[in-house]
Amino acid sequence: MSKKKRFGISVPVELAEELDRLSKCLNCDRSKIIVSALKPYIHAHSHYMKPHICKGVLIAFSTGEKSRINNLIDRYRDIIQGYIHSHIDNNCIEVFIIKGLSEEIKKLDSELRKEGKEVRYIPIMDKT
Repeated sequence: MSKKKRFGISVPVELAEELDRLSKCLNCDRSKIIVSALKPYIHAHSHYMKPHICKGVLIAFSTGEKSRINNLIDRYRDIIQGYIHSHIDNNCIEVFIIKGLSEEIKKLDSELRKEGKEVRYIPIMDKT
């Protein structure tokens, strides 16, 4: 069994209540849910901490707002290998297939967030 470290976090009341409901529904404790949620987030974002060539899929979501996405695509054309844009109801979904320096991917991620988009990065790992 691995060692554990206890620490406190502050979350909005609504999120804490949702976590409690999910915990009851899944019949497991909150810590287990939080650890399960944190692992992929840390895995994806740890790619930004060490400079290297990285490849993956970056997904950006927004609701009912226009963006300057074409400017970003032009600016990051060296790392964007493919791009898909779609709408579901009032939601805009943009998928970037990317390969390049992790620093550039981090900059693209940051600029999308500044545009008000929710961003998910999924690194693609080579099997060795």
